[in-house]
Amino acid sequence: MMSIEHSINPDPSIARVDVTFLLKNRTSFIIDHINIHCIDSMISKLLNTTSTNLISFSSISLSPHSQNYIYIYFSINAISFSQKLKTTLTYSINKLNTIETDRIEFKLNLPCSR
Repeated sequence: MMSIEHSINPDPSIARVDVTFLLKNRTSFIIDHINIHCIDSMISKLLNTTSTNLISFSSISLSPHSQNYIYIYFSINAISFSQKLKTTLTYSINKLNTIETDRIEFKLNLPCSR
């Protein structure tokens, strides 16, 4: 399977939150077609997105037992309470003669600015 870790780095000097995703391929197969979809809010707006909140980043594939990073950025407008944004990561696993798709759903917790 694939595992995902994320870290959140607020930067109050420019009203932005940087999120780093560490994607780990724990299989013996190639993982590709990796997409992240995040529902932003009125207060926290994704900066590197397409019109459908699909996070825009260079296409990556993960070789067996490898890892890679994806970076996303949020513009922040006076967060007075933490934000929990619904996030879905989808991907495909190339297993010999078949392609399996899977998804990981989680909440991305953005910190409060108080």
